[in-house]
Amino acid sequence: VGTYVDGPAPGAPAITRHSLGEGTGWYVSTRLDVAALGTLLGAVYADAGLTPSGLPEGFEVVRRRGEDAEYVVAINHTTHEVQLPSLADGTTDLVTGEATPGAAPVAPGAVRVLRTPLA
Repeated sequence: VGTYVDGPAPGAPAITRHSLGEGTGWYVSTRLDVAALGTLLGAVYADAGLTPSGLPEGFEVVRRRGEDAEYVVAINHTTHEVQLPSLADGTTDLVTGEATPGAAPVAPGAVRVLRTPLA
C-alpha cells in the first residue's frame, strides 16, 4: 500500500494489506501524521465494510452485546458535552440507575454505561 521514501529502508513496505479467505489484514510499520492516518483508516474502514461513527475526536464509544442486552460505554475525553445518538426505550444508565430514552448527553470528562434490553 505504501513504501518508505528514504531512511534505512527506502522502497521497503511501510504499509501492507493482505487478504486471506474472507478477511483482510493491514500492517503499518511507520508513524503517520494525523491527516495520513485519517486517510489510511478511511481505506481500512471501507475494506471492512464499516462506516465511521461521525462522533467527535476524543469521544470514545464501545458497544457490546450480551445474551439479553446491549451495552454502550461512552467516555467523553473532550472539554464539551457530546450527545449520544438516540437510544431505544428501556435503556438504563448503569452508573446512575436512571432511565435514558432518547439522546443521552455525556458531560466533559464523564463516563456513561448504558444498558438496553434485547427485544
